[in-house]
Parts: sequence; structure tokens; C-alpha cells
Amino acid sequence: MSDIDTLISKNNGSLEDYNAALSINNNEDIEDGYYQVTIDAVFTCFATESSGSTPSSWYYAVWLDDDSIAILTTDDKETVKELDRICDDTWAYLNYEADSFTLEPCTLDISASELIKDSELGIMYKQSLEKLGITDDNFRIRYSTLSTKPVDDLLSNVIIGAVIFLIGLVCTIVILSMIMKERENKLSGFDTPVMADADYSQPMTPLVTKSEARKRMTDSIIRKSYNSMIKKAAFCLVAIIVCIAIPGGMLIYNQHYSAITNGSVNRFDMTNTDGIDNVKNNDAAELVITKSPSMIYSYNDNNYYLVENEHSFIAIMDNEQYTEADTSVKNTGSYKLVGYLEAPSNEIKGKLKDYFAINSDEYDATYGKYMLHVQNDYNGSGFPIEKIETTAIFFGIIAIFLLYFGIDYIVKSGLMLKKLSYLSDASYAQMEKELEALGVRKYPQNLYLTENYIVLLHSFSAYKDNSKKENDSLFINYHDITWMYPSNMTQYGKTVNSGITVYNKTFGAVSILSLPTNDFNQNMINEVYNIISQKNPNILLGYNDENQKRIGA
Repeated sequence: MSDIDTLISKNNGSLEDYNAALSINNNEDIEDGYYQVTIDAVFTCFATESSGSTPSSWYYAVWLDDDSIAILTTDDKETVKELDRICDDTWAYLNYEADSFTLEPCTLDISASELIKDSELGIMYKQSLEKLGITDDNFRIRYSTLSTKPVDDLLSNVIIGAVIFLIGLVCTIVILSMIMKERENKLSGFDTPVMADADYSQPMTPLVTKSEARKRMTDSIIRKSYNSMIKKAAFCLVAIIVCIAIPGGMLIYNQHYSAITNGSVNRFDMTNTDGIDNVKNNDAAELVITKSPSMIYSYNDNNYYLVENEHSFIAIMDNEQYTEADTSVKNTGSYKLVGYLEAPSNEIKGKLKDYFAINSDEYDATYGKYMLHVQNDYNGSGFPIEKIETTAIFFGIIAIFLLYFGIDYIVKSGLMLKKLSYLSDASYAQMEKELEALGVRKYPQNLYLTENYIVLLHSFSAYKDNSKKENDSLFINYHDITWMYPSNMTQYGKTVNSGITVYNKTFGAVSILSLPTNDFNQNMINEVYNIISQKNPNILLGYNDENQKRIGA
């Protein structure tokens, strides 16, 4: 039995009445928990929470039996209709259009919890009540949230969501394991000649250093492939420096600007409507307000406030800036906001127009062309600190990707030299010569079959396992290959990728070709497979237990 079921059973089939609980507790705040509340008076729906363009939750200021105010939130559209009806009836009574509150109150099962007073919801709640003339002087304003979605339901949803996630994760792991196992079990496709006297246990040894391997490269396709990777790595390095330099340069510019202006900033007075055409985005600005800011919208960590003196404007502030402005206006009657001009995006402007229920011309005439983005230390340069931070995050993410690819190119170019170091000068010269010959066979993913060598150069393919650096390059004589097998990938019993893997004790298993399965590609793969097996009749063919034991893999 759940907690809420236990409470219901203790109260003779229903939850404890919230209004009664307040009365028993001398109208002091009561413990968070499950209750039943009857609503017969609603002041306003002061906020909604949207999922996309459609509201998903509604927040109401409700009038309780002890003349206190609390927040009621719901995500049920039928409940919304009831509360809207009660709200209309409440104002009909307050405007002397009816003799009593609603004749059809709404009874709801709710979970009560405390609301943080300085939260965005708390601020909007307080401001909405102040607009209605409701203050701590004439009502008791409770910072309590009554939710029609009980906490145990929320907890159940979280638990259910977590269980579903874990099940999905386990299923994904199991499916991937099955796919990989199926792939291993489906690799065999060709007969295997067995060499009784072959020794597959001895690895090769390098014949030259990596530096010497690099120096002996001529202006061949091998040199071009190596240079291409080095250039890409260098490009990544330069791009990383640029990514760091851009936000760094913006900060240095700000410091330099602050130094040459000696702290003196020429700020545009937003009440100067005649000069509005002579300013632009990010220009320093100021505005003296005589009324407390009123939050009207929150989006992407930006809170949009209506600020007023003899004119009305939109200002972007955080909670700390709002509190400072609100306190100053209440204590002294005014407050100076400083920051920079920011033209609202089409999306933000559309939201604000919807809030005020006006068109574009009316918006510009009433609230102006620019908003004031409050930033007390803005020195008038073209780079507000928020935009520097956003720029730094954006280029930081790019720099991380560039670092990954840069390191990848460096590692793969080094591995390429290492594999070339196993060839003698004479063998390397012969391989380069064969690469330039007319009879060389070229295949996708930079695979070349010469008279005596397999040459695999760097390439990127969505059908190839690019994460395994050993698959990036290979330079080997046909007779140095000990094992070859089809590396087909199957999913749900269907082959989706066909390829070839060759094995050597020194280099391990290297996928030299991997293509989507179709007749054309399969004929190409069969051709490569047959050429290599003909060049080295002693090679072990096929993926099976016997060959794995022979190789020791």
C-alpha cells in the first residue's frame, strides 16, 4: 500500500482536509504532505509552463478558507476548466455582479510542499498578487504549492522512468552483444587450406626507424597520404588556438577599452527617444525606473521584466539584480539600471507580443526597439560578459572535438610510419614502384593491391570501424599474411556490411575493406579475397575455431 493509500485509510476513506488542518494549527503553516482541498475562490492564473508551444502546467493563486493565498498547480485540463470557471465567479462576486462565491466549488486531492520565496515562481507569484492589490498588509500570502499531482505519483513516475531506462540500457547491451557474437559466428564463408608445417607465432621486427621511414618517402601517394594527415593535425592545432584566442581576445579588448576610457562610460539614456536611431546592439545604456520590476517571461536562463518610469521598457535581469532593484525602488522610490542594449530576437519578441496581446507596431511604440540587458560592470565595449561566456563555451566545445581529431591524426600518422618501418629500403622502393605501375588495382577506402603488396592508406568511411586505429593503414607483402577471413556484420539475421580482414602476428587483425552489402560490392570483395588468396596459397582462410587455434588468437 502506498503512502497516499495509507493516509486515505486513516481518514475513513478520504485525505485530511487542507483548510481544516490549517484551522487546527491556528492557521500556521502545516507539514508538507497529502491533503484534500476544496477551492471556491481563485484570483488568477499567474503562470503557465509550456512544453514546446503548448502549456503543460498551470499555476493559480487560490483563496483559502482562512483568507490566506496559496499556489495551486495542475497539469489536468479538466481541472483548469474548473479553476477558470471559479476564477470568473470569484471576480463576479468581488465586482458585485453575484451574491456569493461559486456555487460549484472544486474538491481536489493535492500534495502540499513549501515554495522557495526567491525562486522565479515565487517572484512571479508575488508580483501577480501585487498587481491585484494583494500584499502582506491585507492578506496572508502563503509560499506553499498545492499540486494536483501527488508526490507519490511523481516518485512512481521517476522510478518507472528509471526502470524503463535501465531495461532499455540492458536491452541495448544485450542486443549489441548478440550482434557482435552473431558477427563472429557468421564470419566464415570460404574454405580453408591447412598448412601442417607453417609457423604463425613469430612476429616481424622493424628494419628502419620511423624517422628513416618518413625520410625515404618520395612524392608518391604514400607521401601524399601522410602529409594529408599531418596537415589535418596542424589545422586542428591552429583551429584550437583560434578557438581559445577568440574569447581571450574579447576579454583583452574589454580590458584595453576599460583602460583607455579610464572607467568613464558614455551610456545611452533609454528615455531619449530622439536618439534611438543613433544607437545599436551592445551599446552601453542606462534607465532610471520608479516602479518595481515585474517578471513577465523566463527563457533560456534569462528573466524578462517589465520596467517602468513614465515609459515602459523590457529589461533582462537575474534574481539578484531584481532583488536589488526592487528593494531600492521600495526604499528610495527609484533605481538606475545599467547595462547594454539588446534587440529582441523574433522568437522572444513573439513571446512578449503574445503576453501583452499586441502587434509589432504597438510593441515598438510602447516598449521600444531595444531591451536593456542589465550588467552593472559593463564598460561600454562591444563584448558583454554574457556573450563572451557564450562564445567561450561554443568555441570550447569545438576545441574539444578538434583536439580529439587532431590527436587521432597524429596517432594514425605515427602508426603509419611504424608499419612502414617493417619494410626494408629495397622492399619499400619496390612497393612505391608497384603503386605507380599501370596494373595496380585500386579499391574503395584507399585500398591498393599491387603485384606483391597490400597497401591501405588513411581514409574515412561510415562503413568502416574508424575508431580502431589499426584499421587505418597497412603495408604488407602478401606472403607475410597468415590469416584472412570475411568480416561480415549481420543484424537480425541479415548481412548489412561485407568486408575482409587480414591477420599478421605483428599488426594483428586489420579490416582492409568494409562496404554495405549489395551485389556490386560483394563481387568486389570476392575479387579482392581471391587475388590475395592466389598471391599467398599458404594463407589460412575463414573464421573458425581451427584457424583461431592455429593462429593462437
